[in-house]
Amino acid sequence: METIKVILPASSIPEGSDVTKIGGSKKYTLTSIINYYGDQAPPDVIADDNCKFLCGIGSITAISADKELVWHTTLERLNEYTNNLYEECYG
Repeated sequence: METIKVILPASSIPEGSDVTKIGGSKKYTLTSIINYYGDQAPPDVIADDNCKFLCGIGSITAISADKELVWHTTLERLNEYTNNLYEECYG
């Protein structure tokens, strides 16, 4: 399946999506929740509305939800995303 790249603010990109920074090549997973696992794990970290997390291999970075990123997606997923936006706006 072919990947398409779409530039959007982090707040508009679906949770768990693969992203890169504009002009960058390192892939991250965009999320709002950092989950810890184990018997003595601390509580989950949940971003506020103005923040998102970029999770890479060995790194987690907090960013502004307004920061524009490159969303790596498929045509089918982009179509589903735009259809959902349309439904939210126009019912």
